[in-house]
Amino acid sequence: MSINLKPIILMFIKYKYIKNSIGNIISILNEECNFNIKKEDKSNKIIKEIKGKIEFKNVSLNNPKNPTEKILNNISFTIEEGKKICFIGLDNEAKKHILNLICG
Repeated sequence: MSINLKPIILMFIKYKYIKNSIGNIISILNEECNFNIKKEDKSNKIIKEIKGKIEFKNVSLNNPKNPTEKILNNISFTIEEGKKICFIGLDNEAKKHILNLICG
């Protein structure tokens, strides 16, 4: 009788990856909120506090340099006052534009 260990090994590797990712997310959520956002004109805007809730409803945004390319496509979310959130994803351009829209 032979046992195929490959699925068990893959599951163990995925478990370690997920465990590390959750640890990183918890670490980020426990940090103090202080965003330093660089805009196109190289000025910095530091956000110390935003009062009230932030709500996006069906927000879409095209790339200004390539109008046929969508940066945001019909996203919706609500951030209640005093809550921390985390945007997770591979597209840094989209996360940057969400923060720029929030900051004004």
